[in-house]
Amino acid sequence: MAGRVGVRTEHPAAALFPVLKGAELQELADDIRDHGLLEPIELLDGTVLDGRSRLAACELAGVEPDFTEANIDDLGPTVYVVSKNLKRRHLKTGQRAAIVQRMQPLLAEEAKERQREHGGTAPGRVANTSALKTGSVACQQELFHAWNSSPAATFLPVERLRSRGCRQHL
Repeated sequence: MAGRVGVRTEHPAAALFPVLKGAELQELADDIRDHGLLEPIELLDGTVLDGRSRLAACELAGVEPDFTEANIDDLGPTVYVVSKNLKRRHLKTGQRAAIVQRMQPLLAEEAKERQREHGGTAPGRVANTSALKTGSVACQQELFHAWNSSPAATFLPVERLRSRGCRQHL
């Protein structure tokens, strides 16, 4: 897809991560000028989902950016952006924690949107009722939350389940 001059709107999920500035942005711009843009900027419904720093660097370098439509499959935009960026960036623990905290409202909104798209019912997995019946109340609550919440929930509960003695239900 050819460059789209004037694309300035960022997706809310993209704003979870900081944009490069100063010397780091200049280094990226110099690299793009020397080697071209190797990874296109990803759009979702006309908004920049991933690649805000690359877009800024292209502008700084005077290089026409390439764009592609993001293929997020069933992940949802927030999980997609977090998966692409959280482990690949040089972020401190506090910055990562802040990102996880700021992503919660976005995930909740995406879950509501999925419910609206499916006529008010939650799509996806249904709770494993046999495991829910045999575990402790704490295990039941954790398992129910893990199986019935957004895809990002699968990043977090396993250690919590293990620490509560729910290993037999994993």
